[in-house]
Amino acid sequence: MYRDNPIHISMKVLILIVIFLILLMIQGCDIKEIKRDRFYNRGNRALEKQEYHEAIRFYDEALSIDPAYAKAWNNKGVALSKLNQFKDAIISLDNAIIQDPDLVSAYFNRADSYIRIGNYNMALNDLEIVELYLPDTSTVHFLKGECYYYQKKYEKGIQSFLNALKDDEYNEEILINLAIIYMDTDQLSEAEALLKEASIMNIDNPDIYNVWSMLSYKREEFDEALKYIDRALAVYPENAFYLNNKGYILLEVDRNEDALELINRSIETDPGNKLAYRNKGIYFLKTGRNENAKRLLQRAYEMDPELEDINYFLGLTVLNLSDKEKACTYFKKSMDLGELKGSEAYKKYCQ
Repeated sequence: MYRDNPIHISMKVLILIVIFLILLMIQGCDIKEIKRDRFYNRGNRALEKQEYHEAIRFYDEALSIDPAYAKAWNNKGVALSKLNQFKDAIISLDNAIIQDPDLVSAYFNRADSYIRIGNYNMALNDLEIVELYLPDTSTVHFLKGECYYYQKKYEKGIQSFLNALKDDEYNEEILINLAIIYMDTDQLSEAEALLKEASIMNIDNPDIYNVWSMLSYKREEFDEALKYIDRALAVYPENAFYLNNKGYILLEVDRNEDALELINRSIETDPGNKLAYRNKGIYFLKTGRNENAKRLLQRAYEMDPELEDINYFLGLTVLNLSDKEKACTYFKKSMDLGELKGSEAYKKYCQ
């Protein structure tokens, strides 16, 4: 009678055990992946509902199962940015890119977070990478235009917004941002034409009225400026930028206490609004409280040393505090930035 060799039987059993273990491992990996994706999808649903803390919690659950899950790192970064936690968002997006260097959306999202913390060079680096993958994307050109604007590279900003407009010619936000650059470079007629074009596209966009208000301010048409900013505030009564801009106009017409109320509301809504700290400093300067003015203006200066007219107002403040040498330093910097008020002050007090 034929009998199997005992050694041969042991080898067959061993092979079966190995196959069984491999199957268990595969099944275990599948179960982990299913659990991971379940948390990821729940995070996405929370993100869509703007439940950002919940979204982050679900993405963290997914990442605890699979720390190399690039999409979860990316979407966690998006949720953190929605909570204005931009530095944490950048860390999360760094991890997404480490895990998947070809994840284009992570570069795009990181660029947006860099813009929000004022790191425009890093944002531009990321946008250049995105542009390699998506060369004709309007949003990439738009964000590049924002970066150049904040860097005061106005010609590059104009060109980027024009490139964005080629790819999305009916987008009023591009026209509004172009109008801002033209306004800031004293091309007021060009800015007005763009705002008129934008209002034809979407007459209900409050940003149009906000910019039109500041254009009227530059023309010293203060009643018109107030009319336009009130139209913007009628849509978004607690918008920090609209509140601050109205406060700025009210300071110009000596309605100082009304201005202060709006500026304070702006700061409460957005504590990172550097223009609001500048304007509150102007309020204290106008009401003779120079030490308070200096404190607020220096805070705005620390946030942006080239903020519009910040050097001029700091110069006036320290001049009132009997520090002419320091005042002239500020006036000179304002003049070097091409600001009319600073130039006039330097000629008056320092020559």
